[in-house]
Amino acid sequence: MLNKHFMVDIETTGVNPITDEILQIALVEMNYDQNKLAWIPGRDWVFTQGSRKVPVGEFANKHMTHLYAKCNDLPFVAPETVRQKMLSFFQECGAQSPRIYFSGLNVVGFDLVFLTHHQYLSKNTRVVKDGKEEFRGDFHYRAFDLSGALVLAQSVVREADRNALIERCVNLGGHVDLPQGLKEHDALYDCYRQIKLANGLIKLLLPGTM
Repeated sequence: MLNKHFMVDIETTGVNPITDEILQIALVEMNYDQNKLAWIPGRDWVFTQGSRKVPVGEFANKHMTHLYAKCNDLPFVAPETVRQKMLSFFQECGAQSPRIYFSGLNVVGFDLVFLTHHQYLSKNTRVVKDGKEEFRGDFHYRAFDLSGALVLAQSVVREADRNALIERCVNLGGHVDLPQGLKEHDALYDCYRQIKLANGLIKLLLPGTM
């Protein structure tokens, strides 16, 4: 079975996994088109968690009041129940643990840290048994963090403004329609936008793809 790739994004009440909560999780199946040299979205999945939290701080009040209100109207669902729903989604996409690879803008230091700390996913591990490697957990220990690719791209194209480079790459990343009726800081919207970002980075960094 081929490795499967998924774009992941989460929305949270803050940046500390110990004190902050996950409000929303989104996943989008990614299929690479060799002819277009681009990632094409497949199926998607989104979950919004019930929470009694209210927005605190300038960022949350500016960008996330709608999401908080939605969460306030929903019941809390046990993380293990959500985990089983995610695993079912992976299986529907033809994926099986641990041959599941995640991508995301800050997937290594943020999304996966939150998801494993709050037990929405089982942490990946790599063990050696009888001289052979075994991978355990819900996903592969390697993840593809677009932040690292952006740092590389900044050096290649000599762009000091990271946000300007992100917008440039998103504009280059065709073949991906953003969800109607949603906007940034909605997890599903951000997943699709990050696929456009990934495709834009491919065009920017690979000769002959522009």
